[in-house]
Amino acid sequence: MLDTGHLPALDVCGGHIDPGGWYHWHATASDIETVYETEGVLADCAQEQDKSALFGYAFDGFPMFGSVEADGSAPEALDECGGHLGMTAQGESYHYHASESFPNLPACLVGTMAEDNFSTTADQGIGAADMRGGGGPAGGMPPGFEEAATTLGISAEALMQAMTDAGGREADLAEVAQALGIEEEALRAALPTPGGQ
Repeated sequence: MLDTGHLPALDVCGGHIDPGGWYHWHATASDIETVYETEGVLADCAQEQDKSALFGYAFDGFPMFGSVEADGSAPEALDECGGHLGMTAQGESYHYHASESFPNLPACLVGTMAEDNFSTTADQGIGAADMRGGGGPAGGMPPGFEEAATTLGISAEALMQAMTDAGGREADLAEVAQALGIEEEALRAALPTPGGQ
């Protein structure tokens, strides 16, 4: 998402499954209907809605609450990250609040994030061992891209960057082929088919 500016398909609770099989949210599911009300969207999340609930912890360890305080009032003096020092059920502490616009998660983090604190046995997705840099997806090169690049006589990185620049999974293959200086038919023939590899 950070590379392309495009969000993956999300369910009505603001979440989806990543390439490694992990379900995660891009929004505060327990307060997503506040966003829907603000934006005039007709949708219902099956997750119980509670605008003041503690819904999780940010990567810097600070708690994240819904868009209102425990007493139902609007949070005051929020910083640029959407957090402030205030009373919670755990006592006075720094914490974040969900916003009323999407994505309603903290805009930034004030604390220090732990590094390399999540691993998985999955080939792709969050925590995968093959986390490549550059413009590729979070979990590394999609299956079959190395072989496709070899077939096309280009580098896998160039193929991945062209796909990313053209919209990722929803890329216009004519645009990708033009950017790479190859024939669109050759590109289509070389790319792995969904679910095929």
